[in-house]
Amino acid sequence: MTNGRAGGWVRGLIHLHSTYSDGKSSIRGLSGLARDVYGYEYLVFTDHADCLDRARFSQDEIDVWPGRNAFGSASEARRRQ
Repeated sequence: MTNGRAGGWVRGLIHLHSTYSDGKSSIRGLSGLARDVYGYEYLVFTDHADCLDRARFSQDEIDVWPGRNAFGSASEARRRQ
């Protein structure tokens, strides 16, 4: 994925879970870590709940996007195996 700058690539993660479902860190905490420590420019959270308000969680220099897991919950995923 490029960011529109000449030859510049955008760094980010596309599968994260937060405390809104079965993750161990908040969206805000993960966003800050990803931006400040790893230099990521976007995150796609795939929590097992429809809770992400993109405008609320996007911060300076990092975009936060809602994603979708194939299953609604970890227990539902196990039942389908």
